[in-house]
This record gives sequence, C-alpha cells and structure tokens, in this order.
Amino acid sequence: MLVSNEGHTLMKKVCTENQSIKQIAFNEGCTACVVLITEDSIYCANAGDSRAVIGTKTGDVVELSFDHKPDNENEKKRIQAAGSNVSGGRVDGSLAVSRAIGDWEFKNEALLARLQQQTVNRTPIMKKNYPGQGATYRDLEQAKNFAVSSFPEVVKVPLKDEYTFVLNACDGIWDCYSNQEAVTKVFTAYGKLLKKKGDFKLSKIVEGLMNNALATDGFSAIGTDNMTCILVQFKQ
Repeated sequence: MLVSNEGHTLMKKVCTENQSIKQIAFNEGCTACVVLITEDSIYCANAGDSRAVIGTKTGDVVELSFDHKPDNENEKKRIQAAGSNVSGGRVDGSLAVSRAIGDWEFKNEALLARLQQQTVNRTPIMKKNYPGQGATYRDLEQAKNFAVSSFPEVVKVPLKDEYTFVLNACDGIWDCYSNQEAVTKVFTAYGKLLKKKGDFKLSKIVEGLMNNALATDGFSAIGTDNMTCILVQFKQ
C-alpha cells in the first residue's frame, strides 16, 4: 500500500494535515541487529536490544549479540560522559536502550543545532517540518560518544558445520524467552518438521514461537510488545 502511488498520496496527506505526526521522525528511534554470513564467517552488528543467536545441531546457543542497556557499566559511563544520566534503568529516566538509530533528543546539543539548520537538495514528504528533516550526518567518531549512540557493536564468529540456524529477533521476543529457551523451542519444532511429509516451512516455527509468547490479555507486562523474528536455516 505505502509503495503505491495511492499509498504515497495518502501518507503525504496525513503528514501534511496531522501536526502531531510532524515530530515522529525526530522523537522516535529503532534498534538494529544485522547479520552477515560469508563463506567462512558470521558477522553481527548490533545497536540496541534486538538480539541474534545461533542454534547448533545439539541445541546449544552461540551468542551473536549482547543487549545495550543503560545499566551496563560501559554504556552507563558513556551516557554520563555525554551529560545524561541513568534513572530506573533508562536514559534520563525515559529510554530503555542505550544504543539506537534516531532518538535525536538523546544526541548532543551541538548535533541537534546542526541538524536543525542543515538540509540537502531533495524533496522529502515533509519539508522541514521537524528538526533535521533531510539532513545528513556522518561523523562516526562523535557518534560513538552520544548518550544514545547508533554506533554498533560487531561480533565475528567462524562459520561451522555444527550450526543449524540463526535466530534474529526484537526485544518483544527476548522479553519472553532466554537465549536457550528460544533456541530449544526452535530446535524442537525443527526436528518435528523434518519428520513430517510435504512442504517444510520455517515460517511455521516462527509462528509457533510468537504464539507461545503472546500474552493472554492486555494487562500482562510481557507478551504485549511488538514482535519481529527472522529464522535462517543453514544448508546441511
């Protein structure tokens, strides 16, 4: 819908008429957990609390990323050095992750001033409707030192025959499962699917993983967050 001409026209209309939406791109952010598989290695670049793990043929876990939480010692040092604080496990008592893309309000004041003034020669859907619209920023060394940095932590592990799958998911999944619990559920479901005749669909495993995590009502503290999950099977 959104990539069609109709969808683009509708989105432009909504963004133009709804004043509250104009600040979304400035106030919001997202985590990122990217896995790259080469002929002999697996790389994972992570910023935030999405997480990736490897499941082995014996059901064991190989961790590819580690959550960036404000209470982590090194993260807390960077946050405080940037002039912010950690309260209740959150940056400035608000954000529950210490690394993320966006969340400009947690970058430093010099960057915000620069973004508010800088534009590039293009025509976005919203023209200068929020600070930094159309701006570019590429000072990676400075970006490492923001209270909420988008600079990823990179982990590299050798690619081994004993690996069965990679599971990459957002915090909505990891709020409900430990690394081992998630890998065990996938490993068990994987074995059951192998014994069945007909089409083999990894999507069924992901579906089961999410269904088991969903809260039974809207009052639960876990199982009500958004859930995104990618399951990649290694060729045997």
